[in-house]
Amino acid sequence: MTRAVRGEGWSLRELIAALPSDRFDHVFNHPAWTSDRISSYERLEFLGDSVLELAIARALYDRFPDFDDGDLAKIRAHVVSRHACAAVARELGLGELLVERAGDIPAPELERIA
Repeated sequence: MTRAVRGEGWSLRELIAALPSDRFDHVFNHPAWTSDRISSYERLEFLGDSVLELAIARALYDRFPDFDDGDLAKIRAHVVSRHACAAVARELGLGELLVERAGDIPAPELERIA
């Protein structure tokens, strides 16, 4: 298994940069903005959310061995919340990647996203 598959030693920024071009296009082209909509966008979103929750759960489980399941669940819910994910996305500049690929999207919508 490669380092990329294991996710070891890579930052989130590096993992995003290492996405195959077809996956990168799917991730950074919102389905509302393209005529080539991904029919299973919601399924991909579900999968991504599940992977994120699993990764965070494992990290918390290892990092806080004395915490009970209720405490771990509360921390995980906070870490994977929309607010926390938006903060990370802003820090990584992911809004700019969406804007660069948005084409003719109205300016107010782009400002909201970026």
